[in-house]
Amino acid sequence: QPFEEFDASLAPLIDLWRRHGIAKTVPGTEELAAAQSLTGKDKYTVNAASGTVTLLTGAGLDLGALAKGYAVDKAAAILTGNKKIAGALVNAGGNIKAVGTKPDGKPWRIALQHPRKSDDFLGVIKLAPQEAVATSGDYQRYYEAGGQRFHHLLDPQTGLPARHAIAVTVVAPSALTADFYSTLLFVLPPEKAIMTVESNSELGAVIVRPDNSVYVSPSLATRFEPAR
Repeated sequence: QPFEEFDASLAPLIDLWRRHGIAKTVPGTEELAAAQSLTGKDKYTVNAASGTVTLLTGAGLDLGALAKGYAVDKAAAILTGNKKIAGALVNAGGNIKAVGTKPDGKPWRIALQHPRKSDDFLGVIKLAPQEAVATSGDYQRYYEAGGQRFHHLLDPQTGLPARHAIAVTVVAPSALTADFYSTLLFVLPPEKAIMTVESNSELGAVIVRPDNSVYVSPSLATRFEPAR
């Protein structure tokens, strides 16, 4: 169960970067260390029986890597249960799930925005019925300071924005899974990200590196059409 590795405790770091983003400044070493000291899976406990979470003083939870995917799956389930709906796409900020089929019977086609050209797209993915796709990128929520881009996808190990990728798109059976892995693969070093994708038969991924090179997992080789 991959979600057992999910650490929901990054709220202090996320809040720190959000405040600095408003001021267009960069957190200092001491600020980062103080925020990081409040993160970690040991800073909270979950009681499944009572449905409660207990936090240490100063700690906080952030479910940004999962929440939209979870909501998309719930919405898609409602549409799937409606016999009057033959097909639909549920979209929540780049987290998409296909319900049923297109009227013409052809695969759903999802265009991926180019991470460095706002008016262009990277390519198109063909999506099967009930499949989901999610993208994490450094080009939607970011600010610039000192000529450098600071985005919202943080590396828990360093407390800094992750720098291994600029965009990651994941195709998976559920929107929750796609949402989770698009964030995880964005943060992981390139070799580990590729190993994670290729060792999981349910996943497909398109990863754009900072040098604009593009990795397409073997599982998507026949379903991803690069823009010409």
